[in-house]
Amino acid sequence: MKRIIAILLSLITYCCVGQQRPTTLPTLSSSGFYKLDTGMLAKMQMFVEIDTFVAKNPTLIKHLNHNWYFTNGGGTSWKLLVDTSALSARINQKLNIADSITKYVTPTQLNNSSIALQDSINGKVNIKDSINKYVTPTALKDSLANIPTTDSLLTGGTITSIPTVGYVAPSHSTAAYWIQNVFYQSQGPTAGLSGGITLEFTTSGTQSRTLNWSGGRQSATQPLSTIVITGMSQTYPQTFSQPSAPGTVSGTQSVTITNNTTNTFTNTVTTSDGKIAIASATVNFASSAYYGFLSDTTNIGVFGTYNDALIRALTNVFPSTSKVFSFNSGAATSKFLTICYDATFGPLTNITINAIPSINTFSFYNRSFTNASGNTRNFYIYYTLNAQTTTGYPVGAN
Repeated sequence: MKRIIAILLSLITYCCVGQQRPTTLPTLSSSGFYKLDTGMLAKMQMFVEIDTFVAKNPTLIKHLNHNWYFTNGGGTSWKLLVDTSALSARINQKLNIADSITKYVTPTQLNNSSIALQDSINGKVNIKDSINKYVTPTALKDSLANIPTTDSLLTGGTITSIPTVGYVAPSHSTAAYWIQNVFYQSQGPTAGLSGGITLEFTTSGTQSRTLNWSGGRQSATQPLSTIVITGMSQTYPQTFSQPSAPGTVSGTQSVTITNNTTNTFTNTVTTSDGKIAIASATVNFASSAYYGFLSDTTNIGVFGTYNDALIRALTNVFPSTSKVFSFNSGAATSKFLTICYDATFGPLTNITINAIPSINTFSFYNRSFTNASGNTRNFYIYYTLNAQTTTGYPVGAN
């Protein structure tokens, strides 16, 4: 019985399939797809969720993979279908630029945007307008007419006219200098000045000192134009022979300094293209400081009754820049340890002997003292209250 029922169902299915026949066949596209519009699909009978089979008549199915397929029947192969009406609708909805512009941009807005774009282009890149605005026709003509030849460029041919562009024209008088300055950026010169020194304070007045100057060219330095020594209201232009590049020229210059002040001099070297190098030297003055042993301290604090030469004969520290001392006393027999320095540094706050605080074992005076150069100024003079006998000990003071 079951076998008979299965045979009958197969026969019914075959008959139904064989009777499917659409009224109009779709058109085959060049890509191998059939074009079916929505109306045609609505009129056709079709199978859904079925695998392909050998169809006698033109047949449309929705395959198990959820795609639609069509066959002309007669055992021909199945073709994938595309609903062109639905696809066209989506394309028009998403990509129709013309419709979007029409919908959202008015003709006036589009016209104004075009004008603004054109104005922007003209404002940024219109070379013709720029030339007309900033360069006069005469200046442009003269500039083109006076372009130097290759030979004149190499020999420094003169540029007789420079276009007026609203800026100060270069000061160079030849094409070679102009090219060098603009495109190759020459190197600056070198300068040197020696002879600076620190001297001991002396009597008031002036004295002469000799300074040593130099001026040089690097490998790409233009010729030197001037070398001038200046300072303390003095100016000394130098006469020199032009050095090669690279090369150096040097000489000496006598200057006048004012005693007991700081005297600074400069050497300024300038090239023909305006580059400058400066060197300086200073002559200044300072005091000496002294330390050591004295045999007698009688009246050491009374100016005029003590021989300052005895203090000047002690160990000399020059230049003295502070009240800080660190030294070994050396050997002594029944002598007084003495420390003397310029009073501008202030009194001592600590003295150690063999690392033992000992400032209370010293007496001191602040009085005038005349140095070996004849300068008189106040000094602090510290000395031990008791005579010392020692083979030497370390001393520190500040």
